[in-house]
Amino acid sequence: MSFSGEAEIPEAESLDAFIAEHYWGYTRQPDGTTLEYKVEHPPWRLWQTKEVSMHEPGAVYDDFGAISGSVPSSTFLAEGSEVAVRQGAKI
Repeated sequence: MSFSGEAEIPEAESLDAFIAEHYWGYTRQPDGTTLEYKVEHPPWRLWQTKEVSMHEPGAVYDDFGAISGSVPSSTFLAEGSEVAVRQGAKI
């Protein structure tokens, strides 16, 4: 992967913001219910990628066979930070 420019916080309505800046997670529990939990972190700055190589996309998207081998709509490198995952609640 190669990237360029300065890292920036993505525009609020952009695809990159939708991917990098979501603050709620969901997971199915063994009893079939769903647990919702909050994820907290400061906004992440992103670098735009110039070149990305995916040698084995099937290994990455194995559970999503319909998109296996397709070209990604968005690629970026995120600065990242510490993340807090709060206690979940059944919904």
